[in-house]
Amino acid sequence: VFNGGVFFSKSDLKRHLKQFNVEEKPAYFKPTSNIYIILELITGLIEGFRAEGEEAKAVELEKLFKDIDIHF
Repeated sequence: VFNGGVFFSKSDLKRHLKQFNVEEKPAYFKPTSNIYIILELITGLIEGFRAEGEEAKAVELEKLFKDIDIHF
């Protein structure tokens, strides 16, 4: 979702981790949950609205974010 919609292959991810000297962990190779992606997108929208001076929209999304009931 954060790579222009392009999927990372396992080898792509390994190369990326190596480039930044990050130790590989099995969790890094598991698919991301839909709810996590949605929460990350909302967070990105909040930051974007704030950067554009749209505080009311950022606050509205923060309320939505807090109201999402997640059970893992």
